Amino acid sequence: SAAPLPGPGPGQARAHAIDPALALGLRQDPACRNLAPGERRRIYFGNPTPGKDGFGLASSVIGADGRERALTPMRSYDPTRTNICLTAAPAGAAPVIETWEVINLTGEAHNFHIHQTRFWLRPTAAEAAPKPAEALALEDNAEVPRARAGAKCDGSLAAYRRGACRPQPLRLAIPFSQIGDFVFHCHILEHEDGGMMARIRVVAPPRGS
Repeated sequence: SAAPLPGPGPGQARAHAIDPALALGLRQDPACRNLAPGERRRIYFGNPTPGKDGFGLASSVIGADGRERALTPMRSYDPTRTNICLTAAPAGAAPVIETWEVINLTGEAHNFHIHQTRFWLRPTAAEAAPKPAEALALEDNAEVPRARAGAKCDGSLAAYRRGACRPQPLRLAIPFSQIGDFVFHCHILEHEDGGMMARIRVVAPPRGS
């Protein structure tokens, strides 16, 4: 018989997928932290290997004071790693809505797409969360502005942090109501398959809340 294919398999999926207790709100994960008022997430689309072909993502949280924290390294997709975790709202309540800004650290075209939900486009990070009546305007994917010609954007966080690369961010408001593990990624197949993808986990609120 043929040798088993290398890489992720059913055993790995079972070992790292959300477990029933989390999915039902019977226990909580201390790593799951919802954003506080005034906070937003920042997602970087970039290259883990500047100077070579490569695709990856990094993320952080921007505080109400504008300071960045919880910055993760630029990485290609790892199916065993949960990059973002948050707790859904109790049944009957409005969904948790987060503000995200997505930054393209390269001169290449990238499109943002997220599973299990859609999103509203926002012209500014500070704009209020969308009203329920705006549900028909939910988007499935959106282009992330690329760096302008001549900008020193090599796909690295270092270029952004030293001010050499400052592309315009894509700003989103995302409602989360589905429990489970899913992904967000570049919607260009070559980039997604190359590693420009990350996993997000949404857990149930504590049982009885």
